[in-house]
Amino acid sequence: MQIIDVQGKVTKPHFILVYGASGTGKTHLCGTLGELGRVLFIDIDQGHETLVCSNVLEKARKNITVVTFDAFKDLDTAYKAVKKNDPAHWSTLFKTEVTEPFDWVVWDTWSELQFYMMEELRTQKKHGQFLNALDFRKNVEIQHWGMLTDLNKLSIQELRKCSVNQIFIMQETMIKDDLSGAIIGGPAIHGKMVQDMPAYFGIVIHTSTDIMGKFNATTKSKGKWPAKSRRGESMDYVNPTMKGVIG
Repeated sequence: MQIIDVQGKVTKPHFILVYGASGTGKTHLCGTLGELGRVLFIDIDQGHETLVCSNVLEKARKNITVVTFDAFKDLDTAYKAVKKNDPAHWSTLFKTEVTEPFDWVVWDTWSELQFYMMEELRTQKKHGQFLNALDFRKNVEIQHWGMLTDLNKLSIQELRKCSVNQIFIMQETMIKDDLSGAIIGGPAIHGKMVQDMPAYFGIVIHTSTDIMGKFNATTKSKGKWPAKSRRGESMDYVNPTMKGVIG
């Protein structure tokens, strides 16, 4: 057990969830991180056109590096690289010079990354093999579909230990709670993780558009949709930027 100084400043990296329906400005919002430092976008669902084409992000783009996510094994490769956050290692991995560590890493989107997890599971099941989930947890083997939940938790927990700010972008979904029958909204993730996932993050941002087409974001929990901020007052934002949301 260790004493935590609640009088001091928070020094842990930001660990943020941004979720919302398609077209509500999630990638664009995270693109504004370029105003705050060097950003690595791990592009899982081919959404980088937003970063390329937006006039609003013209200045921020100079601080953004985008890389593709092509296969399940890239998850372990990315984890190890994020954990090191070493310019020499990034340079070797990307085959281009990276001179400084990244200030932010964005996973866009984690909902799409599950497709790669499920494809790997299908392959392993088809061939009657066991799968070590990730190299950093040798004792976890995926033997059935229910272990997809464990793989999600495992990945999030290990990435949370990395000493770099990270943002996880997800689609939104609604599910019916088996016990209460209530309809619950949240990030599009496997099974009960829809309810559990927001608890892993210090800031949860829900994005939407209004009737006039303006982008909105909130860190206030509203109705079926969870949101929060452990780093300050929860608020609503119109045409948000990450600088405005997190300070």
